[in-house]
Amino acid sequence: MKDIHLRPALRPSILLSLEMVKERAVLELLRAFQEIVCPGKSGTPESQKGISWQKAEETARQALETSRTRRFNLGEALALLCLSEAQRETERLGPALHSAREAYDILQRQPQMLQRHNEAIAAYNLGLLHHLLGNRPEALNWYDNACRLLGLAREYWSIHNRPQEVQKCRELEGWVSRLSKVLSSPDSENFSILIPVPAPDGGPPLVAQVQIGPSWQESSVFIDGEPYRILLLPTSQAREILPTGRDCQIFPIPKEFRQKWGSGERDYLLCAPFPPDPGLPYLIVETPERDEYVDTAKFKRYPNGKVEIEGVPAIVIGYYTPFALLHPAS
Repeated sequence: MKDIHLRPALRPSILLSLEMVKERAVLELLRAFQEIVCPGKSGTPESQKGISWQKAEETARQALETSRTRRFNLGEALALLCLSEAQRETERLGPALHSAREAYDILQRQPQMLQRHNEAIAAYNLGLLHHLLGNRPEALNWYDNACRLLGLAREYWSIHNRPQEVQKCRELEGWVSRLSKVLSSPDSENFSILIPVPAPDGGPPLVAQVQIGPSWQESSVFIDGEPYRILLLPTSQAREILPTGRDCQIFPIPKEFRQKWGSGERDYLLCAPFPPDPGLPYLIVETPERDEYVDTAKFKRYPNGKVEIEGVPAIVIGYYTPFALLHPAS
């Protein structure tokens, strides 16, 4: 099963605008869905236990039923998109595609200019599904449609003096354009998973194509189309445990940390949620706001699973232990 691993900020459901959802019961259910699929968003202890896609799907279906009972078309469309996401994440691409298409058709008929934003997200969602299904022409068409609609959404947010929303649309356009570029390449099928990589310059995420083999020696990584060598770190736990693609993340190495890793400006870190390795200088912590590099000595994990990281006041979505350097092959 091929996959596109989306960090919370790139999930279609999290990118939706709920500003015109006036039905309170529907709004609460849609927000509850977002809190489930974006661990740490709510700030509750339960949020750090990972995503329950079963619970997410139940919540989306409740929102859908409530919207249909109240004949609230906008709520129905947004609930269908959320349902599609839960179905995609649980590898039911057929039902996910059906839900996604229904969501798009309803949003396309919404006259308000604000809904061009949500229509763009629905088109992006359809692009992801066709990409995973191997339907290249359809995926490229939906990605192009998403970029066009994001341009209209940017105009709307700009007119209403919402610079943060304008920036989010611009970043998503960059990510979708890169997905299109990857899909258009001759070897676009040669991947196990696509992983968004934070850009060193803070721009839209890059696309990493990862082909996972029986071992890391038989695996390959391309970042923005460039081949990279996988250099396992000396104490790497990946020698004993091969993480699945869904577990992996890739991060750039800030300038101030390169000397400690013995890395260059074009190198990246391949990481997985292994227990912290005391032999390594840093682990990477993901919060709703940003990624942080934290001294391994400041990390504490208790037998009950609770995690404390000294010096990180924000809610922690996830933590990742580096197990390999990614170095340009050329």
